[in-house]
Amino acid sequence: MTDQYIPGVWSKRYEQLSTPQRDYVSGEADRRFRARTGISRKLDPKADHNLVVQWLRIRDEVLAQLVGKGADPNKTGDGLALWLPAPMKNFAFFLLYNYDVGSDAPKPLHLKAIDGVMRLFIKAHAELRIGVEGHASRTGGESYDNNGLSERRAANIDKYLRKLAGSSAKFFTSGGSGAKQQVSANPFYRDSWPHLESLDEDERDRSVVVTFQWQPPGVLDALDQPNIDWDKAFDQAAPYAAFAYVSTMGLKIASDNLSPIQLGGVPVPWNPYTGWPTSWTTGNPDADQVMQAMGKMMIDNIEAAAARKGYKITRDDIIGHYQDWLKNPKNKWVNP
Repeated sequence: MTDQYIPGVWSKRYEQLSTPQRDYVSGEADRRFRARTGISRKLDPKADHNLVVQWLRIRDEVLAQLVGKGADPNKTGDGLALWLPAPMKNFAFFLLYNYDVGSDAPKPLHLKAIDGVMRLFIKAHAELRIGVEGHASRTGGESYDNNGLSERRAANIDKYLRKLAGSSAKFFTSGGSGAKQQVSANPFYRDSWPHLESLDEDERDRSVVVTFQWQPPGVLDALDQPNIDWDKAFDQAAPYAAFAYVSTMGLKIASDNLSPIQLGGVPVPWNPYTGWPTSWTTGNPDADQVMQAMGKMMIDNIEAAAARKGYKITRDDIIGHYQDWLKNPKNKWVNP
């Protein structure tokens, strides 16, 4: 089978280098190529097609490492995370990207982001299933064990998630797709790429995608006629509404950012690192926009729960209790 080289971000970057920089990169690629293949002669682009492809991928590898994505601990880029859009209801995809070239070890900021996401899920009392899929970039080519690398990346994240989740989640079997199913080429994710910290294809593809599938937490135990605890009902509905608001909007999470996060200029209602609501409702001009987004979800959930129990409660009645809940000085969402 004839191997193929698809020019990407690193080939473009190579063309932008100065002549001395190109000479250095090419020389280092020659050295690594000789060490790996034992071939030192000049390659013929036609007769040595597969060898040329291998050399070009080694050149990409050199460039990736030179700009701080390689194994040199003094030049290691930050691990980053991003919510990806989910085409299905009650699903969320979470991208952990910018792994080091050839490394299966998650970076501290990957783990920090997962800690925050899992705290949110556990706090929301959602019935949760989790799947983990590892990915690798084309750097290294087909001769490199990208399948094994992607599987090890997935296994490490899977192990960490299982420890965090305990008995609160069930897991799909983790796996890796190597460099065959490029995250950067997935049409579902295309609109997310402008929100990345980096636009490099390789950084997206050196990654792990975590799939979260959940069932909404119930509010049934709070809906007990004739004495319904409305404050409790909305307190129970709020965490799920907060999570749904964040995940469906495709929130970018910069793993080292502990300050309140904003999306489109509107603060999000939950700080994924502290596990508690941010102070977006306190004197913030955008608070009403956030509350409208969350409030509709909360009202919908309580209306559905009442219908399942056969209670004759009108939507207007639920809205009235919701307005009372907002005014309650003990409401931690309004007065964190």
